[in-house]
Amino acid sequence: MKQFIGYLFLSFLFLAPLSASYAQFAKGEAFIGGGINLDVYTATNSQTRTLFGLQPSIGIFTSSQDAVGISPVLSINSGLSSTYARHSGGVSLFYRRYVTITEKLFFQFGPSMVYLTNLSDEYKFNDLSLRFSPGMTYRPTTRWMFDLSLGSLNYRLVNRAISTTSKNTSRQFTANVSNSGFVTVAYIFTRKNQ
Repeated sequence: MKQFIGYLFLSFLFLAPLSASYAQFAKGEAFIGGGINLDVYTATNSQTRTLFGLQPSIGIFTSSQDAVGISPVLSINSGLSSTYARHSGGVSLFYRRYVTITEKLFFQFGPSMVYLTNLSDEYKFNDLSLRFSPGMTYRPTTRWMFDLSLGSLNYRLVNRAISTTSKNTSRQFTANVSNSGFVTVAYIFTRKNQ
């Protein structure tokens, strides 16, 4: 899969300059899109786990290089046994800066703040993350763009309720490459000139 993502990325790099139409961003353009994540893996204890994530997003370009937006987040993480399942939901606020490589290919980066909490009763937690995420954006037409994640730097503050009387707070700083290759799609709404 990683090799396929690499070929896809190289294809964007070589095919983007061959496109004829101009695809810059404009202040006031809005976009709606998002991504779906499905990951099935075997943990160290040989238990198969499934992670499903849904993250739609909506945003607006505040200039030809900057966008802000919001993403509701839904995540389901489950294992083989019925005793292990975690359903979480939350919201992400983001800012992105786009740097032009070609008329259709952009390097994008920016911070986001993500709040997650569990949606089930058996495992209580609150997770606040600050992330810095680079990526590549390909805009083949004036209406569509595709983002490819290149990982992230994360600072997380997690509060967990271990029992009814005990709580645990942890702080983590991580460099994450596990979300590299995550592709999102967005449709762009162009504001008409009056």
